[in-house]
Parts: sequence; C-alpha cells; structure tokens
Amino acid sequence: QSSKSIFLWRACWHIGVTNTIGLIASGIVSVSESSNSTPSSETLLISSVEGGVIDMDEISGLTTGVLRERAVELMLPVMNKGRTLEEKRKFIIEGLNLCAAAGLTSVQTNDETSISVY
Repeated sequence: QSSKSIFLWRACWHIGVTNTIGLIASGIVSVSESSNSTPSSETLLISSVEGGVIDMDEISGLTTGVLRERAVELMLPVMNKGRTLEEKRKFIIEGLNLCAAAGLTSVQTNDETSISVY
C-alpha cells in the first residue's frame, strides 16, 4: 500500500483521480483505522464544491477518488506542498526540453500561478 498521494489529471484538465492518501491529504475525507491497520470507515469532510463534483460510489456511498471540474483544485495544495520555486523551475525546464526534443515548437499551461516560476 502506497503512503504517497497520487493524482492523475486527465488531458482535458476537467477530471482527475486521486488515491485515498490524496483524499485524506486534501481534506476531502478522513479515514479511521481498524485494529489491523486497514481502513474501517471513511468520513466525508467536503461533500460539495462550487462548480465541481466529488464522485461517490452509488452502492457504498464512499468517494471514488474521481474529482471533476473545480473539485480538482482541492488537490493543488497537496501537489505543491514542499515544492520550492527552484524545484518548480527545474521541472518546467526539463519538461520544455522534452517538448523541444519531440519537435514541439510551443506549449502552454493552464496554471496561472506558475508565472512566478518563469
């Protein structure tokens, strides 16, 4: 079992999915442990997001980890936690170099907060 939060953002930027650790780290749920360290119950801490949806399993009533539209923004602090400006700059430079190596001549970001990295 992973102890790291994982977030996968769909290419359309409208939907993402996270694991239980990500749901906990973002404050969407809390999970109480049973005596054998397996999740025994999930408490939903954030049930709605204006302009977004947190998908719930229709049978169990538990979160699925799928976040839609503005609900994906709940993961931004988790993804950026502990990242320095220098690390972010390094990631962007490495990514741009990979794009150039693949023949891409322009790229864009939807992250308006990344301007400080440039």
